[in-house]
Formats: sequence, structure tokens, C-alpha cells
Amino acid sequence: MSVPPPDLTLAICTHNPRREVLARTLESLRTQAGGALRLDLLVVDNASNPPLTEAALGLDRFPYPARVCRELELGLTPARWRASREAASELLLYVDDDNFLDPNYAAEVVGFFARHPKAGVVGGRTLPLPEVPIPSWMTTQLLSHLAVRDPGDAPIRFLEDQTPYGAGMALRRTAMKSALVDSAVFSDRKGSHLSSFGDSELCYRIRIAGWELWYEPGLKLDHFLSAHRLTPEYYLRFLETMGRDWPKLEFFWSPGTPWRRLSYLRRAAVLAWARRRQKPPADPDERTRWEFQRAFDRGLQQSLVRLALGPAIWRGVPCLTPGQ
Repeated sequence: MSVPPPDLTLAICTHNPRREVLARTLESLRTQAGGALRLDLLVVDNASNPPLTEAALGLDRFPYPARVCRELELGLTPARWRASREAASELLLYVDDDNFLDPNYAAEVVGFFARHPKAGVVGGRTLPLPEVPIPSWMTTQLLSHLAVRDPGDAPIRFLEDQTPYGAGMALRRTAMKSALVDSAVFSDRKGSHLSSFGDSELCYRIRIAGWELWYEPGLKLDHFLSAHRLTPEYYLRFLETMGRDWPKLEFFWSPGTPWRRLSYLRRAAVLAWARRRQKPPADPDERTRWEFQRAFDRGLQQSLVRLALGPAIWRGVPCLTPGQ
């Protein structure tokens, strides 16, 4: 007699995690409600040193099947692909190693996809749980860069360039396979490298393949924000990397042309001219935010120049190659 597949696979992709934080994440998954809901857990060890084991994480005492698999190619995107290949269910829920899920999260995911057969991806609300007090220079926009967002109490179908965040993002593996995600532009976070947009790229590809992207307010989690992520030094590094990556993402909704290369050079020149004319604000918090914007602009300028003078990125992306 064959065993039916699980209703949902929960996947944690992690690299050298803080064990006490990961333990809280696992506890939030251990206590998922749902009655007859069939779950399984997959911890993707993305080249951690030392390697993670089922015994060390307490997976042998989980109330449903749980195991570790190891992905040696460093990067959040390769780890997510590995989870998709290893998952036994059609529905896959990505959980960051610092996410603490509401007890009904898994049941809400399964119910949502049952109600929305055209949905390929869904995300929920992520509330901040800071390790230290949130600094005075923090804004809602800056906090959103740490995957913190609460769009409200009504479901939203994301359109144009809107996408769910990767934290707590659930998807259909069928949608993922149809989106040609085996050839990515972004490796996403890779060790100490703070690249992002891997989840955005995945969502754009899934939308291009004809699936819908949604926000479901019933999906709630707390996102633990470690102290080092609430420092100006972290944001300066992060935003400069984001500036370098952002123009590449534009190709997903406006593939380039030869004339577009000239616009990139113009944008880069305007940014350089504007930075020379800017003077820092006197207020300390405003000055910190001003430095963040300059870091983003530096990264943006570097990328715009490379895009204008270098080879076209989309030539290596099958589903975005002009003429297809």
C-alpha cells in the first residue's frame, strides 16, 4: 500500500545558522496545527561548517517526517532549487532560518492554494522581532529591505513589479518548474555577500509563465532581526549591493534594446553629477539615511555603466531572450 504524498513540504535553507534562533524556527514548525494535514520538513544545509545533522537539530523527535539534505553550491537560490528537487509534495513553503511562524501558517497555505487554482506563489505578513531596539534612523521603507511588511487585512493579487517576499513564501512546484528557474541571474544571498532579488526573480519568472502572485493576510510570521542587521554598516553594504543588482532586475519587465544602453549611460552620468552637488543634512538620522541613498546610487551607477558597455544579460536567460 503506497503512502500518499504530504500536503505541504516546509523547507528551511540555511548557511551557518545561529543555533538558538534556528531552534526557535524549528519549534514554530513543530507546533503547526492542521489536524489531518500531512507535513514534512526539509532542512537544506547550504555548505554549513560544521555540517548540520538531524540529531543535532532534534529532527528525530519531530512530530512529522523531517530530514537534512546538503547543498554544497553556496547561495540561497541553489539551496531553494535543491529544496524543490527534494520535496515530496506539490506545495512548497520556504522558511528562513530566522522566521517564527504562526501556528496556523501551514494550514493557511494549503487552504489558500485550494481556493486559488491559478496562484503560483503566495506570501504573507512579516512582523519585525528585533534583537535590539530599532534605531531612530529606521523608516518603513528601510525596514522593508529586511523582508518586513504588513499590507493589511485584505488579500492582494500582486501586479506589475510587486511580488511576495521570500520569507514565508509558498509556491506550487509545477509553477516553479514551468518558470525555467534553472538558469538564474541572481544567486541571492551567498555567504557574506548580501545580494538579494533571488525571490523577486523567481516570482517574475513564475508570473511570465502565466501564474498569479498573491498576498494572503492569514499568513503571519515574526521575522527575527539580529543586532548586526540594524546597524548603519550593514545597510551601507546591503544598499550598495542592492543598487548594483536592481538594474538587472529591470530586464524582467522591460528587456533591453541597443537604445536602452544609451539611457543607462545617461542615468549613470546623472547620478554621478547629482552626488557631487549634494551636501549632507545636519540632522544625524537624516545624514544616515542620506549616506544610505549615496551607497545605493554608487552601486546603481556601477551597474548601469556595466550594462551600457558590457554584454547583454538577457542573452543567457532563455525565457527573456528577445524574439522568443
